[in-house]
Amino acid sequence: MAKVKATIRTTKGGWKGERMKIRNFRSREAMHKFLNHDDNAHHWRETREDEPTKSGTYAWAGQKWHNVKDLDACTLAHI
Repeated sequence: MAKVKATIRTTKGGWKGERMKIRNFRSREAMHKFLNHDDNAHHWRETREDEPTKSGTYAWAGQKWHNVKDLDACTLAHI
């Protein structure tokens, strides 16, 4: 399975946070087709295997990445 990631910087009250989007593909050909479309290659990069494996958006907290869908709104507001 091939996967790509995009890192998004966020700013909240002077503190800079970070979100990471992961997108999975069934084949490397499908991944390359996605990267070659429009300007996707400028924002998305092939990712390593030690990063989250499921597609989705992740936030960094407590020395690891957390899927934002698994966090409640109050916790997410403070990350």
